[in-house]
Amino acid sequence: MLITENDVIPILKDLIKLKTENPPGLTIDAIKYLEKELEECGISSEIQEYSEGKANLIAEYGNGERSIILTGHLDTVPAGDENKWKFPPFGSIEDDGKIYGRGSTDMKGAVAAFIAVMKYLKENNVKISKKIIFLGTSDEEIGMDGAVVAKESGIMENCDFVIIGEPTELQIAIAEKGTLWIKVEVEGQSAHGSTPHLGINAIDTAAKIIPLMKTAVPDFEHKILGKSTLNIGKIEGGTLINVVPEYCEFKCDYRVVAEDLRGQIKEKIEEIVKFVNEKGEAKVSTEIMHEIQAISSIFSFI
Repeated sequence: MLITENDVIPILKDLIKLKTENPPGLTIDAIKYLEKELEECGISSEIQEYSEGKANLIAEYGNGERSIILTGHLDTVPAGDENKWKFPPFGSIEDDGKIYGRGSTDMKGAVAAFIAVMKYLKENNVKISKKIIFLGTSDEEIGMDGAVVAKESGIMENCDFVIIGEPTELQIAIAEKGTLWIKVEVEGQSAHGSTPHLGINAIDTAAKIIPLMKTAVPDFEHKILGKSTLNIGKIEGGTLINVVPEYCEFKCDYRVVAEDLRGQIKEKIEEIVKFVNEKGEAKVSTEIMHEIQAISSIFSFI
């Protein structure tokens, strides 16, 4: 007897109906649902609630000294304007062989499959030489905090390998881009909109900086990952249409294809900030919000 769609789809549909958009990234309801699913077949779980409403779930099968970890995250990106969806983002609608909903692919589908695996192993008393660990994490979309908490708890000790169920069309992924998130803040001077020459427009300065930030993307091309990228994901500034904005900020999402490129980007951004501060009247500063190294398996070089 093998695991079938009927073992996975009901779990997936239930998970989609549980909103875990990040922000705010509250996953505790989904975690408790999975805990109950596993408990019903005799598998006990550990909930790592590291922040209010945010938690990891750890469950084990087998007694081997070495382990294999099956892992996926429970949080999702926001659904956005729900009226623009063909099907409700939290409706778990099945149509023409597909299940529609926020997180159905990234990555509640894989989480449901892993839970089905754990239940199958327990219900059929499968004999294996290794311990199988399920790890459901939170905050993958913003910060990776859940994975960090799990690692610091020692879950990686005696682990031979980890299977991450991210959507890759069932192709083995052996490399992943690194992340460098930077917030750029611009401080100007307020004035009435009828006399803009008396102020320093922070939005104007930000608009001039953004093209410069794009020049910080390295030209190096990885044979698997391609080139590094930049996405200006969010910008805020100003108070009223008739007031010269005294403050503006925007957030840069750099994805780097090799580890040494993060340093190059940081150096280039320092040069940009120095140049703008020397030439302009507005004051520019930056803050590193989050960074993760690029990963490339030894197999990517064979």
